[in-house]
Amino acid sequence: FPLPAFFTGRLPESEQTLSLELRPDGLYQFDTGLKNGPAAMGRWRFDPAHGRITLSTNLAVLTVRDRDCLEVTRISGSSRPSRPCLLKRKGGRIPFPGPVKVTGMVGRSGRDPWLRECETGNRYPLSRKGGFPILAQEMARVGRQVGQPLLVELEGVLLPSPDRIRVYRILTVRPDRDCQGEKKQSRLTGIDWVAVEIKGELVRQDPDRPPPFFHLFGEKSRMRGFGGCNRFFGNYLNRGEIFVFNRIASTRRICSQTSELEDRFFGALTATEGYRINDQDRLELLDREGNVLMRLKERSKTGEP
Repeated sequence: FPLPAFFTGRLPESEQTLSLELRPDGLYQFDTGLKNGPAAMGRWRFDPAHGRITLSTNLAVLTVRDRDCLEVTRISGSSRPSRPCLLKRKGGRIPFPGPVKVTGMVGRSGRDPWLRECETGNRYPLSRKGGFPILAQEMARVGRQVGQPLLVELEGVLLPSPDRIRVYRILTVRPDRDCQGEKKQSRLTGIDWVAVEIKGELVRQDPDRPPPFFHLFGEKSRMRGFGGCNRFFGNYLNRGEIFVFNRIASTRRICSQTSELEDRFFGALTATEGYRINDQDRLELLDREGNVLMRLKERSKTGEP
Protein backbone atom coordinates (compact mmCIF):
# COMPACT_ATOMS: atom_id res chain seq x y z
CA PHE A 1 0.00 0.00 0.00
CA PRO A 2 1.08 3.59 -0.53
CA LEU A 3 3.19 5.23 2.18
CA PRO A 4 2.96 7.08 4.45
CA ALA A 5 -0.17 5.34 5.74
CA PHE A 6 -2.29 6.21 8.77
CA PHE A 7 -4.64 3.64 10.40
CA THR A 8 -7.05 3.82 13.35
CA GLY A 9 -9.32 1.32 15.12
CA ARG A 10 -10.51 0.04 18.51
CA LEU A 11 -9.79 -2.98 20.68
CA PRO A 12 -13.20 -4.68 21.14
CA GLU A 13 -12.78 -5.58 24.83
CA SER A 14 -11.47 -2.26 26.13
CA GLU A 15 -12.64 0.33 23.63
CA GLN A 16 -9.04 1.54 23.38
CA THR A 17 -8.50 3.62 20.26
CA LEU A 18 -5.39 2.54 18.38
CA SER A 19 -3.51 4.87 16.03
CA LEU A 20 -0.74 3.72 13.72
CA GLU A 21 1.41 5.59 11.21
CA LEU A 22 3.71 3.67 8.83
CA ARG A 23 6.34 5.78 7.11
CA PRO A 24 8.38 5.02 3.98
CA ASP A 25 11.67 5.45 5.91
CA GLY A 26 10.86 2.35 7.99
CA LEU A 27 9.68 4.27 11.03
CA TYR A 28 6.31 3.78 12.72
CA GLN A 29 4.39 5.65 15.41
CA PHE A 30 1.92 3.57 17.43
CA ASP A 31 -0.51 4.72 20.11
CA THR A 32 -2.38 1.99 22.03
CA GLY A 33 -4.73 4.52 23.62
CA LEU A 34 -3.52 3.85 27.16
CA LYS A 35 -3.36 6.89 29.42
CA ASN A 36 -0.34 5.76 31.45
CA GLY A 37 2.27 6.67 28.88
CA PRO A 38 3.09 8.15 25.48
CA ALA A 39 2.92 6.38 22.15
CA ALA A 40 5.98 4.55 20.83
CA MET A 41 8.28 4.96 17.86
CA GLY A 42 10.36 2.25 16.20
CA ARG A 43 11.06 0.22 13.08
CA TRP A 44 8.37 -1.70 11.20
CA ARG A 45 8.95 -4.67 8.92
CA PHE A 46 6.72 -6.34 6.35
CA ASP A 47 6.84 -10.11 5.76
CA PRO A 48 5.33 -10.60 2.28
CA ALA A 49 5.32 -14.41 2.60
CA HIS A 50 2.83 -14.27 5.48
CA GLY A 51 1.31 -10.84 4.82
CA ARG A 52 2.33 -9.58 8.27
CA ILE A 53 3.68 -6.34 9.67
CA THR A 54 5.81 -6.44 12.82
CA LEU A 55 6.36 -3.39 15.04
CA SER A 56 9.68 -3.76 16.81
CA THR A 57 9.40 -1.77 20.04
CA ASN A 58 5.82 -2.82 20.86
CA LEU A 59 6.28 -6.40 19.59
CA ALA A 60 2.96 -5.98 17.84
CA VAL A 61 1.98 -8.12 14.86
CA LEU A 62 -0.59 -7.07 12.29
CA THR A 63 -2.00 -9.06 9.38
CA VAL A 64 -2.58 -7.20 6.13
CA ARG A 65 -6.11 -7.94 4.91
CA ASP A 66 -5.87 -5.46 2.06
CA ARG A 67 -4.30 -2.07 1.37
CA ASP A 68 -6.89 -0.31 3.53
CA CYS A 69 -7.28 -2.75 6.44
CA LEU A 70 -4.96 -4.29 9.04
CA GLU A 71 -5.93 -6.88 11.67
CA VAL A 72 -4.19 -6.72 15.05
CA THR A 73 -2.85 -10.21 15.82
CA ARG A 74 -0.82 -9.44 18.91
CA ILE A 75 0.20 -6.50 21.11
CA SER A 76 2.85 -6.96 23.78
CA GLY A 77 1.31 -6.89 27.26
CA SER A 78 -2.22 -7.58 25.98
CA SER A 79 -4.12 -10.80 25.42
CA ARG A 80 -5.14 -11.68 21.89
CA PRO A 81 -8.52 -10.07 21.09
CA SER A 82 -11.40 -12.55 21.10
CA ARG A 83 -12.87 -10.63 18.19
CA PRO A 84 -10.84 -9.16 15.32
CA CYS A 85 -9.43 -5.69 15.92
CA LEU A 86 -9.36 -3.95 12.59
CA LEU A 87 -7.40 -0.82 11.79
CA LYS A 88 -8.82 1.15 8.88
CA ARG A 89 -6.73 3.32 6.64
CA LYS A 90 -7.49 7.05 6.69
CA GLY A 91 -7.02 9.12 3.58
CA GLY A 92 -4.41 11.83 3.23
CA ARG A 93 -1.56 12.84 5.54
CA ILE A 94 -2.99 12.99 9.06
CA PRO A 95 -0.93 14.44 11.94
CA PHE A 96 -0.24 11.80 14.59
CA PRO A 97 -2.57 12.45 17.56
CA GLY A 98 -0.07 12.80 20.39
CA PRO A 99 3.52 12.67 21.64
CA VAL A 100 5.61 9.52 21.24
CA LYS A 101 8.53 8.15 23.24
CA VAL A 102 11.73 8.60 21.26
CA THR A 103 15.15 7.17 22.07
CA GLY A 104 18.12 8.44 20.13
CA MET A 105 21.50 10.14 20.02
CA VAL A 106 21.24 13.94 20.16
CA GLY A 107 24.00 16.09 18.72
CA ARG A 108 24.78 19.15 16.62
CA SER A 109 26.10 19.88 13.14
CA GLY A 110 27.43 23.39 13.50
CA ARG A 111 24.56 25.14 15.24
CA ASP A 112 21.85 22.77 13.95
CA PRO A 113 20.64 20.21 16.53
CA TRP A 114 19.55 16.73 15.44
CA LEU A 115 18.42 13.36 16.80
CA ARG A 116 19.44 9.99 15.34
CA GLU A 117 16.66 7.54 16.30
CA CYS A 118 18.11 4.33 17.71
CA GLU A 119 15.76 1.77 16.15
CA THR A 120 15.99 2.92 12.54
CA GLY A 121 19.16 4.99 12.51
CA ASN A 122 17.18 7.80 10.85
CA ARG A 123 18.40 11.31 11.63
CA TYR A 124 15.92 14.15 12.14
CA PRO A 125 16.42 17.88 12.78
CA LEU A 126 15.17 19.10 16.16
CA SER A 127 12.70 21.96 16.31
CA ARG A 128 13.84 24.79 18.58
CA LYS A 129 10.31 25.21 19.87
CA GLY A 130 8.56 23.34 22.70
CA GLY A 131 10.92 21.74 25.21
CA PHE A 132 14.09 22.24 23.18
CA PRO A 133 15.57 24.93 25.51
CA ILE A 134 15.68 22.38 28.35
CA LEU A 135 17.36 19.84 26.05
CA ALA A 136 19.85 22.51 24.92
CA GLN A 137 20.76 23.13 28.57
CA GLU A 138 21.50 19.42 28.99
CA MET A 139 23.60 19.41 25.81
CA ALA A 140 25.60 22.38 27.12
CA ARG A 141 25.94 20.98 30.63
CA VAL A 142 26.80 17.42 29.68
CA GLY A 143 27.19 16.97 25.94
CA ARG A 144 29.91 19.46 25.18
CA GLN A 145 31.95 18.35 28.20
CA VAL A 146 32.13 14.79 26.93
CA GLY A 147 32.27 15.94 23.31
CA GLN A 148 29.94 13.27 21.96
CA PRO A 149 26.26 12.95 21.06
CA LEU A 150 24.01 12.21 24.04
CA LEU A 151 21.77 9.19 24.41
CA VAL A 152 18.38 10.72 25.26
CA GLU A 153 14.92 9.32 25.88
CA LEU A 154 12.24 11.96 25.41
CA GLU A 155 8.63 12.58 24.54
CA GLY A 156 8.09 14.48 21.34
CA VAL A 157 6.20 14.82 18.09
CA LEU A 158 7.52 14.04 14.63
CA LEU A 159 6.35 16.95 12.50
CA PRO A 160 6.05 16.63 8.69
CA SER A 161 7.06 18.90 5.80
CA PRO A 162 9.94 18.92 6.48
CA ASP A 163 10.40 16.09 8.96
CA ARG A 164 11.59 17.33 12.34
CA ILE A 165 11.07 16.41 15.98
CA ARG A 166 9.56 18.81 18.50
CA VAL A 167 10.55 17.99 22.08
CA TYR A 168 7.82 17.88 24.74
CA ARG A 169 9.84 16.73 27.75
CA ILE A 170 13.05 14.86 28.56
CA LEU A 171 12.76 11.48 30.29
CA THR A 172 16.40 10.36 30.69
CA VAL A 173 19.87 11.47 29.57
CA ARG A 174 22.73 8.93 29.36
CA PRO A 175 25.92 10.68 28.20
CA ASP A 176 28.03 7.57 28.88
CA ARG A 177 26.04 5.17 26.65
CA ASP A 178 25.26 4.67 22.97
CA CYS A 179 22.16 3.23 21.29
CA GLN A 180 23.33 -0.33 21.94
CA GLY A 181 23.78 0.38 25.64
CA GLU A 182 27.56 0.16 25.36
CA LYS A 183 29.69 2.44 27.51
CA LYS A 184 31.27 5.23 25.48
CA GLN A 185 34.67 6.83 25.67
CA SER A 186 33.74 10.11 27.32
CA ARG A 187 37.17 11.66 27.93
CA LEU A 188 39.33 13.84 25.75
CA THR A 189 42.33 13.18 27.95
CA GLY A 190 44.79 10.33 27.67
CA ILE A 191 44.54 10.19 23.85
CA ASP A 192 46.94 11.28 21.10
CA TRP A 193 44.70 13.29 18.74
CA VAL A 194 46.31 13.30 15.28
CA ALA A 195 45.37 15.95 12.70
CA VAL A 196 43.80 14.59 9.50
CA GLU A 197 42.25 17.79 8.12
CA ILE A 198 42.93 21.48 8.78
CA LYS A 199 40.50 24.11 7.48
CA GLY A 200 39.13 21.74 4.87
CA GLU A 201 42.52 20.57 3.57
CA LEU A 202 43.68 17.00 4.22
CA VAL A 203 46.97 16.56 6.07
CA ARG A 204 49.37 14.72 3.78
CA GLN A 205 51.27 11.82 5.30
CA ASP A 206 55.08 12.24 5.34
CA PRO A 207 56.90 8.89 5.73
CA ASP A 208 59.85 10.68 7.35
CA ARG A 209 57.90 12.78 9.84
CA PRO A 210 54.80 12.14 12.00
CA PRO A 211 51.70 14.33 11.45
CA PRO A 212 50.77 17.07 13.92
CA PHE A 213 49.07 15.84 17.09
CA PHE A 214 48.32 16.83 20.67
CA HIS A 215 47.77 14.95 23.92
CA LEU A 216 45.62 16.34 26.76
CA PHE A 217 46.34 15.48 30.39
CA GLY A 218 43.57 15.61 32.97
CA GLU A 219 45.95 16.69 35.70
CA LYS A 220 46.21 20.50 35.82
CA SER A 221 44.73 20.71 32.28
CA ARG A 222 48.12 20.38 30.64
CA MET A 223 48.85 19.47 27.02
CA ARG A 224 51.78 18.51 24.83
CA GLY A 225 52.19 17.69 21.17
CA PHE A 226 54.01 17.97 17.86
CA GLY A 227 53.22 20.61 15.26
CA GLY A 228 54.86 19.00 12.24
CA CYS A 229 58.31 20.40 12.98
CA ASN A 230 58.44 21.49 16.62
CA ARG A 231 57.30 19.93 19.85
CA PHE A 232 55.09 22.08 22.04
CA PHE A 233 53.35 22.20 25.41
CA GLY A 234 50.72 24.36 27.06
CA ASN A 235 47.36 24.36 28.81
CA TYR A 236 43.71 24.05 27.88
CA LEU A 237 40.35 25.01 29.41
CA ASN A 238 37.26 22.82 29.02
CA ARG A 239 34.22 24.14 30.83
CA GLY A 240 30.67 23.74 29.51
CA GLU A 241 30.68 24.87 25.87
CA ILE A 242 34.08 26.55 26.29
CA PHE A 243 37.15 24.73 25.00
CA VAL A 244 40.30 26.79 24.41
CA PHE A 245 44.07 26.30 24.30
CA ASN A 246 46.43 28.78 25.95
CA ARG A 247 50.03 29.36 27.01
CA ILE A 248 51.36 27.31 24.11
CA ALA A 249 55.16 27.29 23.81
CA SER A 250 57.28 25.30 21.36
CA THR A 251 60.82 24.47 20.40
CA ARG A 252 62.42 26.61 17.70
CA ARG A 253 63.52 24.21 14.99
CA ILE A 254 63.36 25.37 11.36
CA CYS A 255 61.76 22.90 8.92
CA SER A 256 61.21 24.42 5.50
CA GLN A 257 59.07 21.55 4.19
CA THR A 258 56.56 21.52 7.07
CA SER A 259 56.50 25.14 8.25
CA GLU A 260 53.28 25.95 6.36
CA LEU A 261 51.53 22.90 7.83
CA GLU A 262 52.69 23.79 11.32
CA ASP A 263 51.49 27.39 10.95
CA ARG A 264 48.02 26.16 9.96
CA PHE A 265 47.99 23.67 12.84
CA PHE A 266 48.91 26.28 15.47
CA GLY A 267 46.51 28.76 13.87
CA ALA A 268 43.64 26.28 14.29
CA LEU A 269 44.56 25.67 17.94
CA THR A 270 44.67 29.42 18.63
CA ALA A 271 41.22 30.01 17.05
CA THR A 272 39.53 27.07 18.82
CA GLU A 273 36.63 27.90 21.16
CA GLY A 274 34.64 24.64 21.15
CA TYR A 275 34.67 21.02 20.07
CA ARG A 276 32.59 17.95 19.32
CA ILE A 277 33.22 14.30 18.46
CA ASN A 278 31.31 13.33 15.33
CA ASP A 279 29.66 10.06 14.29
CA GLN A 280 33.01 8.75 12.96
CA ASP A 281 34.66 9.32 16.39
CA ARG A 282 36.69 12.19 15.00
CA LEU A 283 37.42 15.19 17.18
CA GLU A 284 36.36 18.45 15.53
CA LEU A 285 37.78 21.73 16.82
CA LEU A 286 35.34 24.61 16.29
CA ASP A 287 35.68 28.38 16.08
CA ARG A 288 33.38 30.89 17.77
CA GLU A 289 30.74 30.49 15.04
CA GLY A 290 30.74 26.68 15.21
CA ASN A 291 32.76 26.23 12.01
CA VAL A 292 35.17 23.28 11.86
CA LEU A 293 38.80 24.37 12.08
CA MET A 294 40.45 20.97 12.31
CA ARG A 295 39.51 17.28 12.41
CA LEU A 296 41.60 14.77 14.34
CA LYS A 297 41.42 11.08 15.17
CA GLU A 298 43.00 8.80 17.73
CA ARG A 299 46.56 7.72 16.99
CA SER A 300 45.56 4.04 17.25
CA LYS A 301 43.20 4.59 14.30
CA THR A 302 45.76 6.29 12.02
CA GLY A 303 48.28 3.48 11.67
CA GLU A 304 50.98 5.65 13.23
CA PRO A 305 53.40 3.97 15.67
